[in-house]
Amino acid sequence: MIVRFLAENYLWIIIAILAVNMTQRKYPGTDKKRRATVYIALGALLLNISAVFVLQNEMTHWLVAVAAIILLVAGFFLRKWVWPFRLHCAGCGKRMDYAHVVGHDDNLCTSCHLEKHPEEKEKAEAAAQEAERKKQDRVQPARIDYSAARTVEDVDWDVWEPTETCVLTYLLRTSDDGKRQILLIDKKRGLGDGLVNVPGGHIEVAETATEAAIREFKEETDMDIIDPEYRGVLDFQFTDGLAMRGHVFTATSWTGTPRETDEARPFWCDEQDLPYEKMWSDDELWLPDMLAGKNVKGVFIFDDRVMLSHKVELLNRPETLAEDTTEDVAENVK
Repeated sequence: MIVRFLAENYLWIIIAILAVNMTQRKYPGTDKKRRATVYIALGALLLNISAVFVLQNEMTHWLVAVAAIILLVAGFFLRKWVWPFRLHCAGCGKRMDYAHVVGHDDNLCTSCHLEKHPEEKEKAEAAAQEAERKKQDRVQPARIDYSAARTVEDVDWDVWEPTETCVLTYLLRTSDDGKRQILLIDKKRGLGDGLVNVPGGHIEVAETATEAAIREFKEETDMDIIDPEYRGVLDFQFTDGLAMRGHVFTATSWTGTPRETDEARPFWCDEQDLPYEKMWSDDELWLPDMLAGKNVKGVFIFDDRVMLSHKVELLNRPETLAEDTTEDVAENVK
């Protein structure tokens, strides 16, 4: 049965392997891994030939297993050329994304690669500065000042633009006694200092919201979150003129142990014991539903730390993440 399946579906297997090979073309420094996928396709071809030969000559199907074992043994001795792929960074051990697993022969994550090749880091920084300069040179329509707004109805949110864009990330875990907990922080400085919040901060130029969530979490807790999930967007208009957009994420996987930093003191808190009286007043309006599985979209008017008006929508599915592209996020970073 397995032999016949291999013989009949060989074409799809080859197409899948070659599709990976095609995606490798867009990643620099991937010659070694591109050749490896060709070798793997060749091995699949040899296995298919053995399967067809066995079927046509009505021989025992165990011969295909023998051929597979021979190919695996050969692959083991030739693994330097046949299997150069790694799931984790050779430098820091961090789990890599698809692009760095199938591409980039050095098997290094972006940060380790730039550390090893400082000239490329300088080139990337120069490119980012040039992009920022061009953005500043472009003629843009004047941003409407909504600092006089006292209700959400006073703002045309379709044309409203943030002066700052940030991220918030809620790290969730289940305690030993079965209670769900959230990693909170006592914020030491910046907007909302003295309040209880979650790790987060500003999105930098040429940085996606997801990248910012991972970076800010590391800076404030010394922990590395894995695969944060986008859960919504919150827009805040302050009466002093500050207009802030916050992208909300959750995460359930991480490495490291929470450690107090210059910016925050992290601590785990049971979900039912969240100290809303010490948090931003909007949190209580949307956070329970978000933790219950909903995705959120909200607009708020604040006078310093006092909420004047709000409107919150709960969504069954996350909206298109247009803001989570480098270009779009960079447009919102002033």
